Amino acid sequence: MSDVITVLNFKRKVIKLTIIIGYRFDDRVLFVSDTLRVKIDNQGNTLSAKNTSTEKLRLVRPNIAIATAGLGTLGDAAVMAIRNAIFDPQDTPDYSVEEVIECCQEHFRFLHKQFKKYNPNAYDVMVFLLGGYDPKSKKAFLYNFESDNNFNRSENLTWIVRGPSMEENIVKSLITSKLAHIPNPHENNLSSLFANAIKMVSQCSNTVGSTCSALLVGNFHHKVAKI
Repeated sequence: MSDVITVLNFKRKVIKLTIIIGYRFDDRVLFVSDTLRVKIDNQGNTLSAKNTSTEKLRLVRPNIAIATAGLGTLGDAAVMAIRNAIFDPQDTPDYSVEEVIECCQEHFRFLHKQFKKYNPNAYDVMVFLLGGYDPKSKKAFLYNFESDNNFNRSENLTWIVRGPSMEENIVKSLITSKLAHIPNPHENNLSSLFANAIKMVSQCSNTVGSTCSALLVGNFHHKVAKI
């Protein structure tokens, strides 16, 4: 499949998520998210929102990271189960990227199905991004997965923004207008660009926070930062 800059132009329901962003370099992937945890009712109406130390960006392997949005505690549970199954800081055993993808899909599909079984009328949108470095191909990868598509894998993305429908489009527009003027994109200038776009949107959104975190993952020790 060819690389693309944006995907997901198909019709989907109005979603209420916080913002997660992924950007793929040749040998590494940068993730940026806000740190707001939003509590919603069964119809997706916002009940409360507060900044939290809960990480939306986590390693599932030393060379692969995941970013989650939607149904916060359920996403936390999925990532915790995935990490318990396959995470080892010593990188043994050596799981392939395909095996990691399959593990993530299985956990999210199972937990989402159970959630829907016992909460059939509840708001249920979940999204996760998976990205990192593939030692087999010696290249980075970045994929989108969402509950509306049974967590099937997207094309290999150059970059992507996921969040509430309106806020997602605004952040995309802000980033696109600036990217054209960055001749040599680097994790430092892009993490600032992404965080600033999120912070601008947070001023007029009750589901997007003004505090952000970043995670850079590749064929090296990962880097985490608060922005």
